[in-house]
Amino acid sequence: MRIAVIDCFDSFTFNLVHYLEQMCEKVDCIRCDCVDISTLNQYDGIILSPGPGIPSETPKLYAILEEWSTTKPILGICLGHQAIGTYFGLELLNMPEVHHGINRPTTVVAENEILFRNIPSEFLSARYHSWVVSSPVKNSQVRITAIDGNGSVMGISHCQYNIKGVQFHPESILTDYGYQLLQNWVDSI
Repeated sequence: MRIAVIDCFDSFTFNLVHYLEQMCEKVDCIRCDCVDISTLNQYDGIILSPGPGIPSETPKLYAILEEWSTTKPILGICLGHQAIGTYFGLELLNMPEVHHGINRPTTVVAENEILFRNIPSEFLSARYHSWVVSSPVKNSQVRITAIDGNGSVMGISHCQYNIKGVQFHPESILTDYGYQLLQNWVDSI
């Protein structure tokens, strides 16, 4: 299995790559400003990494979704999650309190969500963000899969395609079951 990790200039990207290297035959880390979107056809799955800023400041994330969302499994983490959410019509909301390097309880709210297979319905997840996506409206293409104690969206899944997003960092040691979550995504490809 070949995975492309689109690096959005985040210090956690290589933690993610190193986890995935234990699960996959080949993992290529490609900087978001250098990615040739057409060459992503050679990969079995794509991960949109965490990174600074907001998705509109990294427009190639939207171009990747435009090109591959109907044919490739895609996992978005933090910034990547926000890109998926906003691409499919959710709003980006600035949080009143910045979460940086803390873990908070996350609750799985979607039964049978593949990302959370063999993971307790509540676990601690590492948070490094000041933005969240809004809850989907009726007839949205995405559904909520996980929330935090304030009801903020911590996970989404596309209703038709294998596109998932998590606001938290599964590659952080502060996240319980992060390795399992990534393995679940790889197994879903």
